Amino acid sequence: MSEENSLQHVIDSLNEWVIKLPQEFILMSEAEVSERPQPHKWSRKEIVGYI
Repeated sequence: MSEENSLQHVIDSLNEWVIKLPQEFILMSEAEVSERPQPHKWSRKEIVGYI
């Protein structure tokens, strides 16, 4: 895969997540998206916010 194709693949994947994540998050409670799986791990909400 060329560098250009690889970059386009990354862009396409990110665009898919931009569409998919709100649809997934709306099905979850605030507690679910904010819950940390372990004290030193980030929650789903923190991960999305960072990205």
